[in-house]
Amino acid sequence: MSGDTEDLEFVLVTTSCPSHAEADRIACHLVECRRAVSAKVATAPVTSRYWWQGRLHERSEWLLQAKIRRRDFDEIADEIRKRHSYEVPQVIANPLIEIEPHYRAWLDNEIDH
Repeated sequence: MSGDTEDLEFVLVTTSCPSHAEADRIACHLVECRRAVSAKVATAPVTSRYWWQGRLHERSEWLLQAKIRRRDFDEIADEIRKRHSYEVPQVIANPLIEIEPHYRAWLDNEIDH
C-alpha cells in the first residue's frame, strides 16, 4: 500500500447517463482527447431513484466512470456537462486512495501524453 498523498492526485469521476450510447460517446471523448486515462461504461443499466423538481423519479441509467487527475476535475465536469443531455448531470469524484505501483506508473505515463 502506498497511502502516499501523491496518489490523491487521481480521482474516479462518475456520472450516469440516460442511454448506453450517450455514456459511451462521453467516455470516448474523454479518453480520445486524453482528458481521462481510461473510462468504463456499464453494459447494463442501473435503476436510479431521485427527486427532481419536486417529484420522485425512477429511471434506468448507465454508469460512466473515468480516471483523471484531480486538478482537471473542473474541466472534465465542463466537458461532461457540454455533452450530457441532463439539465444537471451527476458529476462526482472519489479519490483513489491506494493505487498499485505498476498501475500507478501506467496512469502517470498515459495521462501526461
